[in-house]
Amino acid sequence: MKILLVLFTGAVLTACTFGPNGICGPQTPVAYCDKDAYQRLVHPKPYIEYWEKPEMMTSKRQEDWVRCGGYPDGGFTLLTKRILPGETNEVAYARLKLDLQRCMIGNGYQYTGDCSSEYMKSQPLCGAKEF
Repeated sequence: MKILLVLFTGAVLTACTFGPNGICGPQTPVAYCDKDAYQRLVHPKPYIEYWEKPEMMTSKRQEDWVRCGGYPDGGFTLLTKRILPGETNEVAYARLKLDLQRCMIGNGYQYTGDCSSEYMKSQPLCGAKEF
């Protein structure tokens, strides 16, 4: 079975054909030609997996995660039932994500993801104190 994937990367329209031999066009970035590499780009690991704690059990981390506001699948999305009156979706999402970060930090977890951008440095998970 072959799968044709068409991607728009900047100003270039790229098509990849994933088949038994993973054939791609000459202008295609290598990461898009390798189906496994492409899947890692499109579906990075769940947000929960960036939170670690010494001697942590996966089941305990998931329990803490859900108690802090995350989903059982390890993701985090806006729960409409937790939107405050008069609050926009964007404001509610930002508030709930900060709550999740503070809760996980309060439970002894450390964020192990990328903290290099100015935005990430402004978040509690990357050490910001002003929240």
